Amino acid sequence: MRPIDSSLSLTDLTATNTTPAEFGVNVIGFTTASLGLGVAARATIANLLAARVPVAIAEVSLPDGRSGADNTYAYLQITDANRERLPHPLTLVAVNPDEAAAVWRQYARWFAQTYNCIMPFWELPVIPDQWVPHLAGYDAVLAATEHIAGAVKNVVSTAVRRFPLCANVTDVADLRRSDFGIPGDRFALAATWDTNSGLGRKNSLGVLRAFSAALELGSDSVLVLKTNGETPDPRFNRAIRDLPPDRVIVISDLLPYRDLLGMYAACDAFISLHRAEGLGLGLQEAMLLGRPVIATGWSGNMDFMDESCALIVSFTLTPVVDVHPAYTAPHLTQRQLWAEPDILDAARHIHRLSRDARLCERLGLRGQQRMIAYRDRWQTDGPLLLSELYRAHLDGPARVA
Repeated sequence: MRPIDSSLSLTDLTATNTTPAEFGVNVIGFTTASLGLGVAARATIANLLAARVPVAIAEVSLPDGRSGADNTYAYLQITDANRERLPHPLTLVAVNPDEAAAVWRQYARWFAQTYNCIMPFWELPVIPDQWVPHLAGYDAVLAATEHIAGAVKNVVSTAVRRFPLCANVTDVADLRRSDFGIPGDRFALAATWDTNSGLGRKNSLGVLRAFSAALELGSDSVLVLKTNGETPDPRFNRAIRDLPPDRVIVISDLLPYRDLLGMYAACDAFISLHRAEGLGLGLQEAMLLGRPVIATGWSGNMDFMDESCALIVSFTLTPVVDVHPAYTAPHLTQRQLWAEPDILDAARHIHRLSRDARLCERLGLRGQQRMIAYRDRWQTDGPLLLSELYRAHLDGPARVA
């Protein structure tokens, strides 16, 4: 979950030849940005285009320099800010409700003329109180996982529909281990940390502790940790210094998405010891690339994995205690729970995987097969759901729910 930024701005919207009467989808989101919501938006656009659904894009720009990182779909952007209406009859908002509220205020006429869906991402069992009135203004909420669906259904009367989302890894840079300084003779374990999400939820310190314990068990491994920038957090820097310097590689440079996928492909496995995930894009990406994954057995990632295709880390549910703005008052007012993964269990998984090439190959293949099936269902069901929602809207609101 990114901290909320009130200085978000909407990039001027590209006229298309598609008339409003024809079915198509307007996507509003961080469609060029280097962050999870941007990756999710681009994967959704790719899926719609593959299904031959016309798409127009309204790009929401970030003030921190992360917009413009991926311009794959820039040709679909609407550039005429004076348009009185969006070109397609269904609008899919791919940013969270409080951030989308600014777009509603500035471009209220758009939403008055289209069927409006939102695809929010949230990690905890109940959504923030501030989201509830915003969600009430939509015709439907699209939930990427059962975890998100449950968090929304508890508090809103708006129709909530499952909209399983899958990463798009069709463009992977052909990179070598040496491009990242990864030694060729050691088991390489990849992990990521979005510093905007804080140390708590992504639990990067847990990854470092589990990796350290795996080394003590005798694992001949190197940890490849991708961050989205330098971090001033003293706890993180101290934990890095406590590891042998030849056993950890921190990559803080901003990488193009295809290079990030190339980094995953250059490694042997991927680990996520999250305390909560709305979806788990990194896990999806690694699995699609045929890399075995180690993951906390709770929240959104359990929609697409189990013990047959991944090494699942045991956990206990504990109260959320975190200093990150997204998980403190006034944004979060209810007592909530998240998972505390078992560090020793994770360390044993790392040790086992690093010493068993056949297990790596078997889990990598099973995970890849699971994700391909998951992706194929979404590629069919996702566009079909949007079409059905719009047709039901035309027939009458009673059928949408």
